[in-house]
Amino acid sequence: MNDKCAAGTGRFWEKAAVVLGLEVDHLGPVALTAKAPAQVSSQCVVFAESEVISLRARGEKAGDDSVRANIAAGIHYSAARRVQNLLGRVGIEPDLLFSGGVSNNLGMSIIHSKDKHKKVGYLCGYTPLELLNAAGVKHVRLFRGGNPETVAHGEFYTQSIACDFSKSCIGAFQGGDPLHLALDKIYNFHTCATMKRASEVIDQFVPTQMYSLPKLRLEPDSRKFFRDELLVFRSDLEELTGKKISDSDVHEQIVLRNKLRRVLKKFSELRKRITPVLTGRKYLDLVRGYYYLAPEELLQTYEHLYHQLRETPDRGKKPVRVMMSGSIIADGDRRLIEIIEKGTGARVVVEDHCTGVRPFNHTIRETGDPFQALADGDLDQAPCARMKPIEDSVELSTQLAQEYDVEGVVYVSLKFCACYGIPQKLFIEAFQKLGVPVLALSGDYSQSDQGQLTTRVEAFIDVLQEKRSKVNEQYASA
Repeated sequence: MNDKCAAGTGRFWEKAAVVLGLEVDHLGPVALTAKAPAQVSSQCVVFAESEVISLRARGEKAGDDSVRANIAAGIHYSAARRVQNLLGRVGIEPDLLFSGGVSNNLGMSIIHSKDKHKKVGYLCGYTPLELLNAAGVKHVRLFRGGNPETVAHGEFYTQSIACDFSKSCIGAFQGGDPLHLALDKIYNFHTCATMKRASEVIDQFVPTQMYSLPKLRLEPDSRKFFRDELLVFRSDLEELTGKKISDSDVHEQIVLRNKLRRVLKKFSELRKRITPVLTGRKYLDLVRGYYYLAPEELLQTYEHLYHQLRETPDRGKKPVRVMMSGSIIADGDRRLIEIIEKGTGARVVVEDHCTGVRPFNHTIRETGDPFQALADGDLDQAPCARMKPIEDSVELSTQLAQEYDVEGVVYVSLKFCACYGIPQKLFIEAFQKLGVPVLALSGDYSQSDQGQLTTRVEAFIDVLQEKRSKVNEQYASA
């Protein structure tokens, strides 16, 4: 509410929705699509209604298709300013509770009138977070998946042959997820063709910029080209934020992000113990923080937690040690890990995918030109399967398998994922040369294969346990 009348209450929103020809529960989502919020200055409900009618008439006369969205956004900002004035009188402290019927309005829930930071989303792990941090934007990796309903929303724009992760990325926008629609801009680096197309669809909801990522990662020309792309990326961020990004700003963020990478790698190395300190699921929860939380605060939390876990005694029965390799394991897609760890008692001790330990096996050079360092660092990092030569990805996977003393590998490829489906044979053959059994699974985000997955995983763990028993018997005989 406000201090003068009912403007800002539920009745106000109902009247505004009627004038705009919308259902009241659609007012917020429509407002989030606005490009240029209108100015609605009236304090009184009656006067505000008249102002909205006038704004809509002028916009429609001018042929402005976005008039309703812009007016809806203007109404939200007008109400937010009035609330801001009230809060300013009593003082604002962290952890506010937003109550009442209007709190169900998605538009009002995400408007922060004093927050001048731009909000950015990105889709690929190759995105240089150092540049986003140096620009002062709030950023989040858009890698949620595992929900069939979100996939269904994405299928409004895709064919059935697209992978469920790309459908989820689109579906979050189509389904009206407030976090996704609150973003000012989306960035993506061209990885697979499906995600490139997904970016083009997402651009219909939030402005989206695509940058090229060289596939030939070892070529000198690729290094130079990618550095040039990152310089364009900097210019785009400067235009978005109005802030100049200096080389020293970027260097400072390289140092900070390297610290985070090192501690996440150390967390993972605690799983090399006979009794791993962390489950695979808990490690992925730690990794989530890297993509969601502010790095300065996160580093303190990580370091404190690491010192606690490091002191945990390494004793207990050795579980079956499993590696997960292949396609992305999206945030929210924990079904397979739970089957492995909760259902069988085995442990996922290492992951060769871009949301596990793989991105943290490298650091960025902290000397010289920071943009060349970022370009080299990204291209030198543990490569995904869409990078060439593919043998580098296979070699890294086998190195991790040996380093973490794994007894079996679960190789996952999302249905219709060419990047990990086509080279699957190369990975499996490489593991088999090491004498490491492989369970190859292809799936999606539906729940229809739950029983089949459980049966196959349980049978695979039984095979690994039987193999361990035979090795122990041979060792005892010798």
